[in-house]
Amino acid sequence: MRLKYHEIMRAEQKPDVYAGKDCNTHKPRWIGSGSGDKEGPTDVGNRKGHIVLVPSAFPAGTRIAISVPCCPECDEDADSAYLGKCQCGFDWKQWADTEFS
Repeated sequence: MRLKYHEIMRAEQKPDVYAGKDCNTHKPRWIGSGSGDKEGPTDVGNRKGHIVLVPSAFPAGTRIAISVPCCPECDEDADSAYLGKCQCGFDWKQWADTEFS
């Protein structure tokens, strides 16, 4: 079954060009935002238990995006009901069992 996807997070490698003691060093970092963010883009640091993409391994300007599948019946994002069923009754567990077995 072919699903649609909604982008929920994005980040870009935007170096801090004023890093270091003399404010003249480039320090690679991810600046990102997600759906529903009210504060705007933020520094996306390395957090325990999360996927880590080391910013220094990528050139400045690199972009990443995270998209989640949407229910083929009601268009709800899977992240809100992934372990069970959508309000419309679509069974995400059964879909995952079929899709990834």
